[in-house]
Amino acid sequence: ILKDNYCKSRSSEEFIEWIPYDEFKDIIHIADDKNSAIWLNGYICDWNSNNLNWNRKIKNFKVMLINSEDLDHIYKILKAGKYVYQIYGISKDPTSHIYILVFDDEGYNQNLFVSWTIFN
Repeated sequence: ILKDNYCKSRSSEEFIEWIPYDEFKDIIHIADDKNSAIWLNGYICDWNSNNLNWNRKIKNFKVMLINSEDLDHIYKILKAGKYVYQIYGISKDPTSHIYILVFDDEGYNQNLFVSWTIFN
């Protein structure tokens, strides 16, 4: 999944990375499959050719973690390439072994509010 994304990404907004679970702190359970967390390293913004490493933006960045036991479902979402929210990466809970999609928390919550107001 990620290898395919790495090759096709034309900008940092399209780049989806593997995020080690220990890069999250202050994980708060919100709903059945949703958690809020702080991502210590923050997302990739571009490549630094001087030190041959990624430049990252906004350390201690608030994200939404969505659990998914179905890797095929994650693959279909990523392959479609049309996301309602900014997806930063994939992680895996070392205890439950469930895969996690990492979203922009602000965009995710704004869209939930819009959906709620439209359907209520």
